Amino acid sequence: MIGLDAAFVIQLGRDRARRRYVREVLARERLQAELFDAVDGRRLTGQTIEDLRRTGYLAAGLETERSRGQIACALSHVLLLENILRRGYRNALVLEDDFAPAPGLRDELRERLRQAPADFDLIYLFNSNHPEPELHAIDGLEGLRRPVYPLGTVGYVVSRQGARRILDLVKPIWLTIDDMLARCFQEGRLTAYTVWPMLVGEHESFASNIRGSGSLAPVRPDRAPGANPEPEPGLRC
Repeated sequence: MIGLDAAFVIQLGRDRARRRYVREVLARERLQAELFDAVDGRRLTGQTIEDLRRTGYLAAGLETERSRGQIACALSHVLLLENILRRGYRNALVLEDDFAPAPGLRDELRERLRQAPADFDLIYLFNSNHPEPELHAIDGLEGLRRPVYPLGTVGYVVSRQGARRILDLVKPIWLTIDDMLARCFQEGRLTAYTVWPMLVGEHESFASNIRGSGSLAPVRPDRAPGANPEPEPGLRC
């Protein structure tokens, strides 16, 4: 597929509206992608959190600083990156289920990948405008920019070496997925680019309950999965 070994859309199984949307968009854009089950924040009980901490997936105390949705979103990306490595892919496209493609996404992405340096870890297809993204031109790479603090995981291409490096850097999970990747890039531990113009955005009808919420919802060990869950920021990516 357009110079990629695989493509995935992270999708919460119980969200039927997004599933229908994803299938319609993939068909329209002639993209072949596998739906990857997102971690459901509602199912992150106290015992689940403890098990994830014990097995090296979560940093101690993360549940007191980030919502269940934020933890679930980061965990979904981490599990997908592990899947990509396990299956031996050299590179893969990763999309979240609220991605909105730019016109001609398939052909435009092929061109950007043709320009990409061989040593890339990540190529962002989107950077958040909260705040306005700061992107620097790169000599000889018209379709790529150098980001400063790239926020937004609604769409990106990851190389095999990038997946391995990311897992080494973000496990156990210590922050939101956006900020972990941005900080590692800013510190020079990841090689990343942003496509320009950007090739995906966030669908306006599927407002994120994670980005910008600022609300913390620690896991309550006395709340069973599905037992009248309280409204919370971040039940899905």
